[in-house]
Amino acid sequence: MSRGGGGDGAARRREERARREAEERARQDAERARRDMMRQEQANQQRLARIQQQNEARARAMEQTMAANVSNMQRTPTTIKRKSRKKRGEGQRGMDKLRIAMSEQGTSTNLG
Repeated sequence: MSRGGGGDGAARRREERARREAEERARQDAERARRDMMRQEQANQQRLARIQQQNEARARAMEQTMAANVSNMQRTPTTIKRKSRKKRGEGQRGMDKLRIAMSEQGTSTNLG
């Protein structure tokens, strides 16, 4: 006389199926998250390796530059030459010397 038992079985089957589907979705989500995490970690490792290579290349270039600078400093003396300034009236005196030399041609000067 109890007919309600059949409906309970259908509800139980629906709940069981819903639970299994939820577990499967959770498992798929976890697997997807794990794959994403692995992919991200691999990308991070590649980025880190690339950055380390760049740093090593920069360090090598810096060492070469420093070695070149040291050898250059050892090669040339580090004296600072001062620019010689003209004294006032120097040009006029030079012209006078030339005029005197021109007038004394034939004498023992090396100008003429």
